[in-house]
Amino acid sequence: MHTPSHTPPQTSETNTEQPKRHPKLLLNVLAAAHAELTGDTRPTFTTAQEIAITQTEEANQISGSGSAAEQFRHHLDNYQSKAMLLGWIQAEMIEDLAALARICSPDNTTTTAAPSELAPEDVAIEISVSPITAARDMSHARTITNRLPHALHELRKGRIDLPRLHTLARATRPLDDDLVAAVEKHVLHGGPRRTREAFTDATRRAVHTLDPDGSTARTQARKAERRVRILTSEDNASRLTAFLPADEAHACYQRIDQLARRISTQNTTADNRTTDQIRADVLVDLLTGRTQHAQPLSCDIQVIVPITTLLGTSTAPGEIPGIGSIPAAIAHDMAHRPGSTWRRILTDPRGHLLEVANRRHPTPAQTRHIRTRDRTCRHPGCTRQAIHCDIDHTIPHTDHGPTVTRNLGLLCRRHHRMRHQGKWKIHQPEPGIFHWTTALGHTVTINPDPYHHPNPSPNTNRPDDRDNPPS
Repeated sequence: MHTPSHTPPQTSETNTEQPKRHPKLLLNVLAAAHAELTGDTRPTFTTAQEIAITQTEEANQISGSGSAAEQFRHHLDNYQSKAMLLGWIQAEMIEDLAALARICSPDNTTTTAAPSELAPEDVAIEISVSPITAARDMSHARTITNRLPHALHELRKGRIDLPRLHTLARATRPLDDDLVAAVEKHVLHGGPRRTREAFTDATRRAVHTLDPDGSTARTQARKAERRVRILTSEDNASRLTAFLPADEAHACYQRIDQLARRISTQNTTADNRTTDQIRADVLVDLLTGRTQHAQPLSCDIQVIVPITTLLGTSTAPGEIPGIGSIPAAIAHDMAHRPGSTWRRILTDPRGHLLEVANRRHPTPAQTRHIRTRDRTCRHPGCTRQAIHCDIDHTIPHTDHGPTVTRNLGLLCRRHHRMRHQGKWKIHQPEPGIFHWTTALGHTVTINPDPYHHPNPSPNTNRPDDRDNPPS
C-alpha cells in the first residue's frame, strides 16, 4: 500500500479555448427544420426568429390564463413539436458524424487529407468527449446511414425517436444487408408502437422470424461471450455485472431471490435490511463463502493513502487506482484489515523519485513513479488505466531524450503510435504536465491529477453559471 509523503500540485486538465457559438447557423438549422417538418419553405433568419417569439408570447399568455386542461394541452403540444424538432436535429447530427467517419476512414478518397492526419481524436477535442466515444459514435452513425436509411428518415420526420432507432440498429447489427432491409421494412411498417418496449419486442420478433437459423447460431455465439465485469460508481460503490445466457442468468437470480426471501421471512425485527439489500448480501455470501452477513473481507488491492490518514490524524481521502477517491474511514479500514500490507515509497521534497538517466528503459522505480503520477494515458480524453499503458519518452530516446521521469509519460498503445506516426505533437515543459497540439492545430494541456482535492468553495462560479445566469 503506497503512502506518499507529499502533496502534489492541485492541477487538472485544462483547455483555454472557449466553445464556438454560431447564432446565425443555429437559426439556419431552425429554419431548415421548420421547412422540412411543415412543408413551409419560406422561413428565413427573420421568420425563424418570429416563430420563436410568437411561440414564447403564446406560452406566456396561456401560462397566465386558461384552464388547467388548456395549459396542459398547450405544453404537451409544445413538447411534441420540440420532440419532432429534436428528431430532425438528431438525424442531421448522425449524418454529420457519418460524414466525419468517411473522411477519417483509411479508405477515404473524397478529400485530400491523409487518413493519419485526421482521426476521431480530432473530433473528440472539438466536441469535448473521449476519443473512444467519438470513434464509437462516428462508426455507429456511418452504419445507420448506410444500412438503415429509412429508419433515419423516420427519425427526421419525427415518427420514431432516437432510442427506437438505436434499438433497430443493435438488433440488426449481425445481419447482412438484405436481412437488415427486410427487418427495417417490417418493423417500420408497424409504426413506433405504443411504447419503446413494444417496439423492441417487435424488432426482436422480426429478426427471429426473418432469420431463424441465424438467431439460433447467434444465441450459441453469445453464450461464448459470457463474462463478468466491475464498473465503478459513486460514493465508494461499484456495479458487479455478469453477461450470461438468459436461462442461466434467471436461474442465478432465482436462487439468490429464494434465499433472500427465506432470510427475510425468518428475520427478527432487529434486522431492518430491505429485500434488495439481503439479495446483495446473499450474492456476496455465495461468491466469497461468508457465513455471516457483512463480515469484513481481507483486502488485496492497491490503495494510495496519506500516511496521516493511516495514523488516524487526518480525514484526507485515499484512492484506489482505476476507481478513484475513497473516504478516509474506508481507506483506514482497508489498510488495517487482516492480510493487508503496506509499502512505503520514499521521495525527494518535490515528490520525484531518484533516477538513473543513462538508460534506454525505465527502472522499476521510475515505472512505479510514472504510473503513480500519471495514473491514466496522458492523451486528451483517454482514460485507459496505467497498468495498460506504455512508458513513452516525450523527447524520443532516438533524439537523445533522457530516461528520467521529467521526460517520461504514460500513453496507451494506440496513442503511443499516434504521437510517433501522426501529426499530433507533445511537449512536457514540467514533470507530469503535457502540452498537446492536434493535427488541426488545437492545443490542449493535460496536468497531473491531484491526490488531495481542496474543498469546493460555495462562491466559485462554474462555467454553467456564467453562461446561464439565474433568473
